[in-house]
This record gives sequence, structure tokens and C-alpha cells, in this order.
Amino acid sequence: MKFTNRSSAGEQLAAQLSAYQDIANGVVLGIPRGGVEVAARVAALLHLPLDVFMARKIGAPENAEFALGAVAGNGMVILDEESVRILHVPQDYILDTIREARDRIQHQLALYHREHAPVDLEHKIIIVVDDGVATGATMKASLRVLRESHPIKLIAAIPVGPPLTIEEIREIADETICLVAEEPFVAVGRFYENFDQVSDEEVSALLHSNP
Repeated sequence: MKFTNRSSAGEQLAAQLSAYQDIANGVVLGIPRGGVEVAARVAALLHLPLDVFMARKIGAPENAEFALGAVAGNGMVILDEESVRILHVPQDYILDTIREARDRIQHQLALYHREHAPVDLEHKIIIVVDDGVATGATMKASLRVLRESHPIKLIAAIPVGPPLTIEEIREIADETICLVAEEPFVAVGRFYENFDQVSDEEVSALLHSNP
């Protein structure tokens, strides 16, 4: 199965989330940057407010796509200690990467919220959306941090991911929607006909256009 683009993936996720349309206490959070384009379509079809939730992956030294963990918007760090040990990742590399991630998160949040006030997350039904997961480190970190907001319900909505990762996410979220979970899993982009990069400016525009 292939999605035409991120918007079409958002439409299909929204169809699976139709029970949450027009709920008074619902909010959709996109994980920048590609996840926001999917989330914007979900939010529009469900008539819910849209915001971002920041979490940046900590990539391995020789393979940035392999996630050793993630840093969330409030500074919380989720680290796969087993992978760090097996790959003999230097502590200095971990600390430097965390510092860079935190700086980048603060820069992006300032940009995204320049014309769009953050949505209140306390006691809400929170739908967290990404454009796909591989290791799921960013999504898992986001869910763990968002749990501290005392949500009524915490939902992960993902177009595609490997079965094992989806099962790990199910253990954290209250509900998990995944449209495609299959092996072998090579990369998220393989499931999209159009998987162009999304810029910070495009994320800001999506947030600004959401009522």
C-alpha cells in the first residue's frame, strides 16, 4: 500500500478517528516536521485544534537514521541504553547531541508559536500524529512526556510502521491507529509516492491556517 502524499495519509487516519470528530476537549498534535502535514489534515477533517509537539531523534554516530533515543520539547530524554552499549557510543557524543537537540527544539518552538499560541493540553483527548515510524523513538518519547499532562485519553495515529514498533507504541498509548504495519520495513518514505521534505515555514503556515 502507498499513500499519495501526507495529506492523503491524514485523510485515511481521520476516517479511522471519526469517533473523535467535533469533540469539545480534543486536540491534534503533529510531530514536526512531516507529521504536522498529516496532522493538519486530520485536524481539519475532525474539526479539532492543531498544534505541534516537539521531539527530536538522537541518531547513532555512523547512522543518523538509527534512533538511540529522543529529546522531547520539555527537555526530557528517552535513551535506549542497550543500543548505546552495543554500539559503544561515547558519552560525549550523547551529551552533545542532546544539547544540540534542545537548542533546535527551542528555536523551532519560537518560530512555530510566533503567530500561533500553544494549545492547552491539560485534561484533553490528545491525538499524536506522525507521518510514519521506524524505531518509533520520537513517538514513544512524545507519548511518555504527554502522559504528564494528565490526558483524558492519549492516542497515537500513524500511517505506517513496522509491527514490533507499533506494538511498543500500543503499550504506551491508550489507543493506537496504524494504517499499515508490515515487514520487511525499509523506510517510511517507501510508502509514499510524494515524500518531499517539509520546511519550518510550511509548518508555521499549517498551524496559522488551522482555526
